[in-house]
Amino acid sequence: MAEIDWYDLGHLTGMALPIGAGTLLGSAFVIMIAFFFLSFPLRLLIVYSKNYQIAMRCRMAADWMLVAIIVIVIFNALTASSVVSETLSPNKDLFWFSVQRAGASLMTIVPFYYIMLRLTNRQEFYSDKHVQYLEYFILYLRSFRDDKRFRKSEKKLMRALKRLYFPFAIGKPDEFMPQQGAKRIYVGKNWQDIVVELQQKAPIILQRINMSESYLWEFEQSVKGGHLKKVLFWVADYAEYEEFRSYAAEKYGLQLPVLNEMECEQLFYMLTDGQFRVYALDNKKAYHQFAEIYVREHPDHVAVYGQYLYGRRNRDLLRLALSPVYDKLVMPGVNRWSWWAFLFPDFFLICQSVKYRILLYFTFISLPLITQVGLLTRVQMSLIIFVCMLVMGKNGRTLAWSSYKWESLAYFEKRYRSRMVLVISLGFLRYFLWFAIGFWLLFNPFGWDLPHYDWALW
Repeated sequence: MAEIDWYDLGHLTGMALPIGAGTLLGSAFVIMIAFFFLSFPLRLLIVYSKNYQIAMRCRMAADWMLVAIIVIVIFNALTASSVVSETLSPNKDLFWFSVQRAGASLMTIVPFYYIMLRLTNRQEFYSDKHVQYLEYFILYLRSFRDDKRFRKSEKKLMRALKRLYFPFAIGKPDEFMPQQGAKRIYVGKNWQDIVVELQQKAPIILQRINMSESYLWEFEQSVKGGHLKKVLFWVADYAEYEEFRSYAAEKYGLQLPVLNEMECEQLFYMLTDGQFRVYALDNKKAYHQFAEIYVREHPDHVAVYGQYLYGRRNRDLLRLALSPVYDKLVMPGVNRWSWWAFLFPDFFLICQSVKYRILLYFTFISLPLITQVGLLTRVQMSLIIFVCMLVMGKNGRTLAWSSYKWESLAYFEKRYRSRMVLVISLGFLRYFLWFAIGFWLLFNPFGWDLPHYDWALW
């Protein structure tokens, strides 16, 4: 067996980080630019068509376009980085280095897809079919014209309210990418029926007060449906609020509170005795403090959203997810054995909604490198990997459940199953590639002149 050149191995290891980081950053930049220009016709079609079905088809086409761009860019970028590595260490086979890079691209495509979705805010798209899965959520009602005006305020307020439930709002039909804040549900001409249904199902209804025709109709449905005690009013424009206050008193006989004319935004909600509690959002901490105050005055919500692990610290969620015993906080049916998380733990981490996926993923991929430099034997490495596989099989579903704010158990099951299709496909594809390469090395069925492969080094 050939001896390992430790100097050369250290040289490769030292150069791997800057080469890999440069490759990934450059790929992300190229993907963003390519997606922006190639999706421009779809943006124009959405804006000018004014058609719900066309807009949904364009958004789906944009998602497939993003996947295609990522596959092409990542594969070419990793192939180019192998050329750079071959230049730095010319005694390595470029052929086999390229084979390994092609395998690495398989592991990189899925994480890059979710990163690009987050950067473009495209993970916030939902159709009207998602309404059936909503159980524990905040319904956010507002006028479309104020989205850009209160963009920063919405982002800060929604971040605080996520400690209670996940906020959802009706999406503007002609927008290609929604702004950050509440998740957007895109509906067609039946938007009024959907709003009425959502008001009946939502534990909390957040309403940004304005005098638009659509909001006044939504407020009327809240009054007729008897939902005022679960409405959270958001005042961002004092003059507009005074006009609405007079309107509510004249038409419905509802005496809303008199607010001080302040520069900061304010929230108020109805208490059990019919009075209103007013809260001023005068600083950054006030948003999070409001969520704590609201919980103390509405203890009935704690028993409901407590099962969905809202408002818990990250370290408590990680401890819960990796607990060796079934915890009472986890809803029945969540913590079950997962064979696919056991068989493909690395693909499970990069495909499922796992908060600590990067840390756990690097734990898996760093073990072979630690073994190669002599810190672990192959038997020890195999034992550690097997223990990790057991943990993922036992706690994989709980890890996915505790890493995300789910609006219902039914949607968790649906999302989990759809992601597992990707996990299984990638897992079997990897095994097929391993088998094909091994068969090729052993038998060389086509009689090709293959370069020498140094097993000891790689």
